[in-house]
Formats: sequence, structure tokens, C-alpha cells
Amino acid sequence: MRHRYSLLSLSAAAAVLIGAGPSAAAPSNTKPQPDLTVDGPWLTQSNGSPHVTSVALGQPFTACFLVHNIGAAASGNFRAAADAPGISPSPYRDMSNLAAGASGQTCAAFPTTPGTGAGTYTITARADALSAVAESNETNNTTTFPVLVAAPAAPPAVARNAAPAPRQAPAEAAPESGRGYRPGSLLDVRI
Repeated sequence: MRHRYSLLSLSAAAAVLIGAGPSAAAPSNTKPQPDLTVDGPWLTQSNGSPHVTSVALGQPFTACFLVHNIGAAASGNFRAAADAPGISPSPYRDMSNLAAGASGQTCAAFPTTPGTGAGTYTITARADALSAVAESNETNNTTTFPVLVAAPAAPPAVARNAAPAPRQAPAEAAPESGRGYRPGSLLDVRI
């Protein structure tokens, strides 16, 4: 018995065998999703000094960071946060919908009080802090940044009730000749 195959049926069979057939061309049911990432933070001292890496104890500072949507869909509204264990935590920051490819900035204020203590603290900035946005990658929502909280410099010590330094008599000039004459002394004349 003879089989007749058309060239079209052979090419379709070959395409299925090498993975280019109907199953490979099936449309994907994956919906585009946002993907939020974080850059920063950078710090600003309350005195207006931008981009600092250390702050003085007792002086509040602000940590700002950027949230980027590197995904293929808009994010919808979400909350971002920044915190540093050992320093009063920052409340959540509401962020508006970020379109695909868009970025937004948010800032959080941190007080440093004498109870904070000098030392190095780690600020953690989080996009989608409440995990409300379904993202294509949930593992890239945080970044960390060290900040040094330094004790204020001690004022210079001031001596109190110190005795004044003793005055020294002016130095006398050496005699100009061997005759014993000194400027300002009486002239001794003998006859």
C-alpha cells in the first residue's frame, strides 16, 4: 500500500517535532504586571545639608528614595516605607499609581533623640511595603543604606578660676662694653 503525503502535511509534522508547531505558537495567558524597585535612599540633614552619610545626634534628618516601575503594567496605588531599627520608624507613605516605566519619589523624616544613641544604623526603604501590588518580581522591593548617627562634639573646655600666668620682667640687655653700663641704670662716675 502506497501512502501519499503532501508537502504541507510533512512540513507541519516536522514543525511539531522541532517545537515550532501549534503548541509553541499558542498565545500566552500571562497578564502584564508591574515590577517596583527602589533606589536610594539619600539623606538630608535638618539644616539643609543634602546627601549626607552621617547625622548629628539630636538633629532630625530625612531619607528620600525613588520607586521605579520597571514592569509592563501600571502599579495602582500602593504604600512605601522607610525604617531604621533603633530610630523611630517612619509612617507609611501613600504613592500614586506608577505607569510602566515611571518613577516617583517619597521621603520619610527620622528624629534622632538622645535616647537613640550614637552608632551606625541601617535604613531600609521598601516599595509596596504592604505587598498589595501583584508584581512580576517581588524580591526587588527593598534597598538598604547605612547612616552614622554621631554624638555632638563636646564644647571646648574652659578653665574656671585659674590663676593668671605670672608676668615676667623684661629681659635686660647685655652691657655694650666691659664698663658695666646698662641702659636705664644710673651712671656711676668716680673722680
